[in-house]
Amino acid sequence: MLLFTMGRRGRIVSFLSMVGVLVFLLFVVNVGLLMNFNHRDVTSTFENRRQFIERARRLARRVFQEIIKNQTVEIPEDWEVRDFSRFPEYDRTRPIVFIGGVPRSGTTLMRAMLDAHPDIRIGEETRIIPMILQMHRHILSSGKETNRLKEAGLSEDIIQSALGAYIMEVTVRHGEKAALIGNKDPLVLLTMTELAKIFPNACFVLLVRDGRAVVHSIISRKVTVTGFDLASYRGALQTWNRYTEQMYAQCLQLGETRCLPVYYEQLVLHPRTWMKKVLRFLKVPWNENVLYHHQTVGIPGGISLSKLEFSTDQVVKPVNIGALSTWVGHIPDETLNDMAEIAPMLAKLGYDPMANPPLYGQPDDIVKNNTIFIKDNKLFPDSAIPKDTQERVRKNEEALRLAKQYHHRRILIRT
Repeated sequence: MLLFTMGRRGRIVSFLSMVGVLVFLLFVVNVGLLMNFNHRDVTSTFENRRQFIERARRLARRVFQEIIKNQTVEIPEDWEVRDFSRFPEYDRTRPIVFIGGVPRSGTTLMRAMLDAHPDIRIGEETRIIPMILQMHRHILSSGKETNRLKEAGLSEDIIQSALGAYIMEVTVRHGEKAALIGNKDPLVLLTMTELAKIFPNACFVLLVRDGRAVVHSIISRKVTVTGFDLASYRGALQTWNRYTEQMYAQCLQLGETRCLPVYYEQLVLHPRTWMKKVLRFLKVPWNENVLYHHQTVGIPGGISLSKLEFSTDQVVKPVNIGALSTWVGHIPDETLNDMAEIAPMLAKLGYDPMANPPLYGQPDDIVKNNTIFIKDNKLFPDSAIPKDTQERVRKNEEALRLAKQYHHRRILIRT
């Protein structure tokens, strides 16, 4: 009745006021419901994430313990040794070793240690072998191109034979002759199963390293690697995870007789144990030289290093622990907090995704002594990161000069 006793303007104002009150009440109710829903949702999401991280950490601990357990088993030096001389030099059935992994995973160190063995020659990166394999993969991924090849009378066997001849020619002729030859182009192991078909007696050594260390090395050294975003740790870690997952899956598919995963951290901490594993896998006799690769750099029959490669200034040094945890303190907190989700392969390979700093283990005495020797002597290049290609070349040239100088000093001391 109040509305009817008011004037027209009064009735309108009163009506709008009531509508405003109703709208406000509806808003309050909805916000309350929404807040209650969000609270439950956030709580559930937080709990799910906590459980996911805990599962990842448990998995990492279990895998790491298995790695440690396996490497404590004593390996006798009387393993089966292959007679490489019975294989023709350029034949695809000749045993050949491919060393790879995500770049900055220790592939250069591994090839340098193997090159110190008198029966093995790997040599510098060719870069051209991954290119030809990528082209081959691209052709076979196209149904149109595959049909054209078939129509032209080019079967898969013919293509594999031609590809094998090309790779073997490059591998045989780009270095000195040896009983066992090989190739070290890191990402070549993305085509591991294809190479296994082309080379029936080939074997593969897959270097595995903590993805956080790999990505920090790539970004800090400005290493251009296909798929890696040098401006984003998160993006680069996701790429590391994808590449590692692909290579590791292929390694498992080929089996332990053809593919050996080698953990970079454990190789550095326990070089004798892991080089025994590697040489037994390759069916090559044990030789102490593999533990002292730095003593053969630049000498006849020794290790040849490229002044253009990113790791040259590092592998002229004896095996040491200097690079194991240099990534700590450089990765953004928001990326570290999401590490288990960003890079699930860390846990699958035995790396605790939330450990910062990580615990990789304690070094053997030889490694401890090497690390002290490097610190106390100015016989090796410093650890400063070159700013560009020119500076890297200059530093690598200096590293190679110091390596020769170190070798001459050893000769003088012995005489």
